[in-house]
Amino acid sequence: MTTLVAPVMGPLLGGWITDNISWPWIFYINIPVGAFAAVVTWSIYAKRETARRKLPIDGVGLALLIVWVGSLQVMLDRGQELDCLIPPPSSLSPSSPRLDSACSLSGSWWRTHTRWWICGCSNGAISGRDAGPFSGYGVFFGNVVVLPLWLQQYMGYTATEAGLLTAPVGIFALLLSPLVGRQVGKTDPRLLGSIAFLIFAVSLYMRTRYNTQANFGFLVVPIIVQGAAMAFFFVRWSA
Repeated sequence: MTTLVAPVMGPLLGGWITDNISWPWIFYINIPVGAFAAVVTWSIYAKRETARRKLPIDGVGLALLIVWVGSLQVMLDRGQELDCLIPPPSSLSPSSPRLDSACSLSGSWWRTHTRWWICGCSNGAISGRDAGPFSGYGVFFGNVVVLPLWLQQYMGYTATEAGLLTAPVGIFALLLSPLVGRQVGKTDPRLLGSIAFLIFAVSLYMRTRYNTQANFGFLVVPIIVQGAAMAFFFVRWSA
């Protein structure tokens, strides 16, 4: 439920803070929330001890992941300003965020699967297991990032209004999650995952009809539909 609520409250609370306080506070607000969570967690688990194991950390893989996510975020947020979203081949300089993101993604994927293979795991099994959540999170968070920017830049929405439009994604997500959760263990998980991606596809197809003359009601329907996909997706890969 926390995973489902966060994408709903993030744009909504972040939009309100941006319009009424200042945009840096969308980051500062995490400090008191994180401190409160740490105190509560410590009070609950401080006396619960379990066996400890020191596991190795793949520093190279982690570094590649950080570069990939950071470059992708820069490309999505400032790609138009930096002319790196759809550049001609000659403009793919070594400092292009698009090139950085593609190279670090390839390196991270190769590094992860190479290490699994060395440990004796089936590379094909790992690839199949990772492909579902990797693709689903990309589809979901990709449009969560891009849509509010489009609403503000081309539709004249304020940050708060953009958050209000994206918030209804939680309606079906919250209603269906308990129902889908009861099916985990009773239903083939591949079916739940397939339903999630099918609904994602329907929602994104509906968004292809977006235009700058569309009203609030027309824009919000695909977002509500996407909430059903979230219920199946997050419950399926959180189980």
